[in-house]
Amino acid sequence: MSLPYDAALKELVQSYPRDWLAAVGVPVAGPVTAVNVDLATVSAAADAVFAVGDPPAYLVTLEFQASRDASLSRRV
Repeated sequence: MSLPYDAALKELVQSYPRDWLAAVGVPVAGPVTAVNVDLATVSAAADAVFAVGDPPAYLVTLEFQASRDASLSRRV
């Protein structure tokens, strides 16, 4: 289920992926490509996923949180 700020944050992240990856401390040496994570047929979806490099060397997922969640690392 989408939350009120999901659409705005997803749009910002999709528009400026290198800036967001730098903000969370992910080094980016090659191109960054947004990965389509719209999983309309299931109930779970990632907020944003990027493939870094060409061919992709790794994937980075961003999950937006409104507040601290002690169980986040277990859930991700």
